[in-house]
Amino acid sequence: MILSRIAIVVANPFGPRDYDRTGVATMTAQGIAVTVFDTTRICHPRVDPGTPWTPPDDTAVHRLSDSDDLSRLAPDLARCDLVVMLATSGLVTPANLPVLRWVTRLGLPYLLVSASAMPDVNNRAGESGSRSKRLLNMVQRLPRLSLRASLTARLPLSLLGVAPAAWVVYGGLSSRRPQRLIMPTTREIWAHAPDYESYLAQRGEVIESTDTAVFLDQYLPFHQDWTLVPGFKGIDPDNYFGGLRLLFDRVEAELGLKVVIAAHPRADYTGREHLFGSGRRIVSGRSSDLVRASRLVINSTSMAMSLAVLYRKPLIIYSTHDHYPLPVVWRYIDPICAQLGRRLIFLEDAATADLSDAQGFDGARYDGYVEKYIKRPGSEERPFWDIVLDTVRAAA
Repeated sequence: MILSRIAIVVANPFGPRDYDRTGVATMTAQGIAVTVFDTTRICHPRVDPGTPWTPPDDTAVHRLSDSDDLSRLAPDLARCDLVVMLATSGLVTPANLPVLRWVTRLGLPYLLVSASAMPDVNNRAGESGSRSKRLLNMVQRLPRLSLRASLTARLPLSLLGVAPAAWVVYGGLSSRRPQRLIMPTTREIWAHAPDYESYLAQRGEVIESTDTAVFLDQYLPFHQDWTLVPGFKGIDPDNYFGGLRLLFDRVEAELGLKVVIAAHPRADYTGREHLFGSGRRIVSGRSSDLVRASRLVINSTSMAMSLAVLYRKPLIIYSTHDHYPLPVVWRYIDPICAQLGRRLIFLEDAATADLSDAQGFDGARYDGYVEKYIKRPGSEERPFWDIVLDTVRAAA
């Protein structure tokens, strides 16, 4: 397949981190023209897109707001050979349906990226997982049930006017799971989860360890993605940061490690630096470097936790009593703790939580985590987008 133009369709504000992770630089270096279609306002109208970011090269970024924009920009999309569909990882929802129909009407093949995976609690009959947890999940879903969403999730793709994906990219073994947009005709590409990319680039380098504990920030309680969670009333900032400061103080006093904040890519702590405690560094854009040099990682549900597993760093996993009850939290954080053999710490108990095993980890559990959620054994040891582009080009 000849690739001269590629469209990248996103459903979150396109920024520097997205530029890096979507392979734009790799594509342009290979002579492929890239156009980005930012559909945030269509898929998530409540999300503030913020100040538009301009890529450092000639990559065009179109920001779409409604169906008129879809029609207006259809000729631009139609000129592309392939669509990298990042408005979904495989699900069809009322929010992304207009975008999927838009691509289908133009007859363009699209590629899904389903390379990221985390442990979760199964809630389907016959599958493993706590029966009580599955029941709780079903009860918590009841207030959010929508006839429109239910029909969209169940009607055949042909009736919805949506074509299945031409390609799907997987990472670890557990990333390969049933999805609406993945059919027998969908071709599989095995690569790895995004955080493996930085690990792959740095693996042969020698780095001096530092007596630090890295906090993987998720921009809680300010991250606007949580405004998309139905019924969620928010996280109490005083409780959250008060608990973090107590935990950080204990890590520094009892474990002898200086806490460093690896800021979330969308975080802005200008004027809020004091929230983490006096004198603690807040570092942006260097999570991989910080984790690699550290002796401990503090995390909740950040996908960047994979870096701690890859670099064989002990983990403290935390939550709060107002965050944990959300299905999108407990359904993941409980099996993460089980998979890695860690105890969950609630920040409300930070003053008394047992930290005696905080600096240990189970190597066999870490190995299993890599295989399931980061990189399948035997998949290529090459950059993600090199694997993807070469595979697509080689297709008949």
